[in-house]
Amino acid sequence: MDRTPIRIGVAAKILGVHPETLRYMVRKGEVQAFHIGKGKHLRFDPADLENFMHNSYRPAPPELGQSPQEIAGALRDAACAELELAELRRAGKI
Repeated sequence: MDRTPIRIGVAAKILGVHPETLRYMVRKGEVQAFHIGKGKHLRFDPADLENFMHNSYRPAPPELGQSPQEIAGALRDAACAELELAELRRAGKI
């Protein structure tokens, strides 16, 4: 199994959140990450992301007042995240 560390932008896309939101989740201890280099760059273990997705992560429900297009976009983003995880699994990265 390839456990190549995942960069924050890709990890955020997989989880369906903004990179700054993911940084906040790391600071709160909700998501595991590690620093590389001089401590400035976050990386994520693919197995940790998969574990988080299956055990902890719950997408926010649609907010009242959201348009059907906004709700459809949120659902599309969640589906894309699942597809990206499946692709990483097929590639043997998790």
